[in-house]
Amino acid sequence: MWMLVCLQFARCVNRNAEQLRSLFVEHSQGKIELTAYDFEREDEWDEFFDQMKVTIGKNVKGDVCRLLAANFTTTGRIESILSAACIMHTFKPYFDYSRMEYICGIRQVHFMGTLGDWQSLRSKTEQLQCFGDNTFRTYVNGVLPIFDEFIQTYQGEVNKEFWIKVCDITRNPRERYGGGGSGKLITGWLLQLFGIEAGATRDPIDIDLPNIRVPVTLKKEGIGRGKKCYIVGGFHGIYSVENRHKPVMSLSVIQEKESSMPKLKSKLKSLFAQTHQG
Repeated sequence: MWMLVCLQFARCVNRNAEQLRSLFVEHSQGKIELTAYDFEREDEWDEFFDQMKVTIGKNVKGDVCRLLAANFTTTGRIESILSAACIMHTFKPYFDYSRMEYICGIRQVHFMGTLGDWQSLRSKTEQLQCFGDNTFRTYVNGVLPIFDEFIQTYQGEVNKEFWIKVCDITRNPRERYGGGGSGKLITGWLLQLFGIEAGATRDPIDIDLPNIRVPVTLKKEGIGRGKKCYIVGGFHGIYSVENRHKPVMSLSVIQEKESSMPKLKSKLKSLFAQTHQG
């Protein structure tokens, strides 16, 4: 029954939009755009209607949006969505509606460890500043606000604007002209974790991912000459299960290959000597 009443009210507003304008909105002419931001897939709209109902309520005078909302004991999820859609329909003479979808926004984040771990991460990073040069200090100043957002999210204070700006992907114009690259460009605060300035754009293959490479000499007691090996490690991939992704780190010890040239020279020298003896 309430939907029938609301539809009739919507028809009334749409029929007399200009006469009723000053009763409902502040802007004297035209429409203003209302945008909902969400992380849902393109075919999922639940959160869009929830956000739009709130946004319209902030832009319409008085208490009319609360009055129009279906909030009965029999109101289910479908009825609630339809009620929000009807509110949008009612005030469409005054507003344009849009939904902003971000390609690489993170919809869900699982923080491992404790709150103390994340606070310690931030504190230890800040303390390293006094040992670094200007480049490193600039890096730390860039990542500390990111770590602050991590801590707030862990505590339940989620900044959606922050998470939808983690990474955005666009087409790389170099690809159109036969240039090198991956064909994509990325931007977002994710790049700052790799020491790239805020607001920059990079081809993923141009991002320099630091790694560990430490030379070690293997020695045997009583033998002067040693063998060279390297300790190498860092991030080497991503572990993914059911759309959940986790960076993977690894470490290896690699022994430097012995050159075959000394052995080859020895064999040639021996062969040369045998030939002359014959």
